[in-house]
Amino acid sequence: MANLMHFVVGCHGLCGLDLSRTCLGPGTLRGMLYGTRPDGTQSSNLASSLTRLHLSGFTGLPASSFTLVLATCTRLEQIDFSASLVADGTFQDAAEHRPEHLAALRVVRLTECSSITSDGVEALCRAAGASLRHLALGGPFTPRSEEHTSELPSQPDPVCRLLLGKKNQAYFLPTQHNSYLTGTFLHPS
Repeated sequence: MANLMHFVVGCHGLCGLDLSRTCLGPGTLRGMLYGTRPDGTQSSNLASSLTRLHLSGFTGLPASSFTLVLATCTRLEQIDFSASLVADGTFQDAAEHRPEHLAALRVVRLTECSSITSDGVEALCRAAGASLRHLALGGPFTPRSEEHTSELPSQPDPVCRLLLGKKNQAYFLPTQHNSYLTGTFLHPS
């Protein structure tokens, strides 16, 4: 892991980072974000340059690591925390203490996150505001074959229904793609 960390912190001006399915520890992630090399020397601060961050696929990171990401990364536009331990508190804390860090988010993927409820999604949507264009939620915890997609509900789940028709908010148009509930936010003109 030290080699990966050394490589990442050496990439000055890096704007996108995909660590999906990479087993990480909280200290390694913190070091990457703050630009701290394994030997303790400082390098570039990724937290100020990243616009895209993917930490999906059972990385082993606790919910507090995702809270750290949203508290320190100031320019994020796209995040993918699918199949992770991210929880409602991550978005509630960011919305309360660092809403400006969520204000530029355009694409958010949270499929297969069992600790995300309507409370976390609502906090995220309120803080992201009009910038949020795509939100992926739900999804089975084991892949379904195409023959089982007809078993999926035709109506959005309660989390998505929460977002439909709220005054001064976007309209969420859910679509089914490979048995995941995804959608696009349309903002009234």
